[in-house]
Amino acid sequence: INPSSFGCCGAGTPSAIEVSASPVANLAPDAYLGEVIVTSGAGDQGMVVPVTLNVVAVPAATPGISLKTGSYTGVQTVKLTDSPGTSIYYSLNGKNPTNASALYTGPIKVAANEELLAIAYATGYLPSSISSARYAITVNTPKLSVAGGYYPKPFDVSIGDPFPKSTIYYTTDGKTPTTASTKYTKPIAVSVDTVVMAIAVAPGAHDSLVETGFYTIVTPTPVISPAGGTVAKNKTFTITDSMKGAVIYYTTNDTTPTVHSKKYTGPVEITATETVKAIAQAPDHGVSAVKSEKFTVIK
Repeated sequence: INPSSFGCCGAGTPSAIEVSASPVANLAPDAYLGEVIVTSGAGDQGMVVPVTLNVVAVPAATPGISLKTGSYTGVQTVKLTDSPGTSIYYSLNGKNPTNASALYTGPIKVAANEELLAIAYATGYLPSSISSARYAITVNTPKLSVAGGYYPKPFDVSIGDPFPKSTIYYTTDGKTPTTASTKYTKPIAVSVDTVVMAIAVAPGAHDSLVETGFYTIVTPTPVISPAGGTVAKNKTFTITDSMKGAVIYYTTNDTTPTVHSKKYTGPVEITATETVKAIAQAPDHGVSAVKSEKFTVIK
């Protein structure tokens, strides 16, 4: 404090007066703290001078954010931390938070592309600096209830997604699904060879990856009659299949048949000892397992 500004004390005016005080909380800038007595020397009663101090407040500690900026799949849980005695407020809309924003009371669920901003308030301190993190959230990839593979009979496929407010779209023609594809509302019936492809979308988040299931419904194994064994010469055998529209192919030389082998059209005469093998294939179905019967002709 410069004593000359008080207009007192004459030649005995000291060059400066020192005033010390302990830190006081909750003081606004330019707070009036009271009065100080200024004296020029021994025996001088001095004068009473009001003192105003310019208080410099310290900001509260900046809140910590447990999940750093980045890209994530699925709903994320974020925790905010700060010093004891502080109150943390946050926003998820990109606007700077204040003590009128949402009060942090527990972990925050982030399920969209959002910017998290947080600020701390504490008694006797200025508001903290604002901490922030940006999140790019991708919806979980849908789950098919049946794994791709070969199956002996028709079945239903369900599609699930745990992401909140997600909508699933799918195709069965091998084309990548979009939001213009069929919306999933009930299980999908798979009765022929089918490729199921699905995506999930949710407001404010990136679309999921595509989930794909390749399903092949295998044609039932054909039946050869009679069963193998000893037969008379010129006996005939027949081949049947339980699936409507199935085409049967066979060999009589113990080789494995293919769809390029001889097509079965009716009873076949057994003229010598031989092993008959047969397969079947129905439209839009996988080829059946091989059926084999050995016939020994009685001489």
